[in-house]
Amino acid sequence: MLKRVFIFCWIIFISGCGTVSTVRPLPVGQNALSLSVGGPIAELPGIADVPLPYSTLRYRWGVYKNLEAHIGLHPTMLVFGTIGLDAGLSYELIHGSKLTPSLVAGINPTFWINPFNRAAGFSPEAEAVASWTIGKNLLVYSGGQAFFQLEKPYVPWAALIGWECRFGAAGLGIEAKWYAPTENSEYRVVRFPLSPGKMGAFGAVVGFSLYPGGRDG
Repeated sequence: MLKRVFIFCWIIFISGCGTVSTVRPLPVGQNALSLSVGGPIAELPGIADVPLPYSTLRYRWGVYKNLEAHIGLHPTMLVFGTIGLDAGLSYELIHGSKLTPSLVAGINPTFWINPFNRAAGFSPEAEAVASWTIGKNLLVYSGGQAFFQLEKPYVPWAALIGWECRFGAAGLGIEAKWYAPTENSEYRVVRFPLSPGKMGAFGAVVGFSLYPGGRDG
């Protein structure tokens, strides 16, 4: 049953797995390591309604002014014998000030391979996030992620809002997401109890980041 749950969520709700890769690009030469866990809230019979524990581990670094690169590993996929990786770039289009948000756009293609059944795949992902700084330690943001594929649904996507609170060289954040809001989720193998109008599913992702050199961005 667990494998069926995972496969379903991979196909329909892959857009926005983990937290967004970048809310604000790191300054040139700085790096960060982040781990996120969460997903759409699903009913686990006899247990509870909980966010599915999809995990993503990413390394990020500032490569140029307003430009960041990142690579990621998807540990949850390893449980099912599949190696999942992502790699991408994020660029700050608008640097915000006061009430004006910063706007960041990124590409984040995902690759996966299962050496046991010789299956492999590749799908591009794009994301855009507007963010505001509140005080010195709080960053709030809103945006979306889209995942592109050659079969229906061709562009599953997720809308999101989130925040990150910084504690010195560490950051703790939470994202609330509406996964695949244009996809009917009523007649599925998995039941999603928080599904407005039986479309998509609400979910949550928790993220933890380490900034070894601090953070100025």
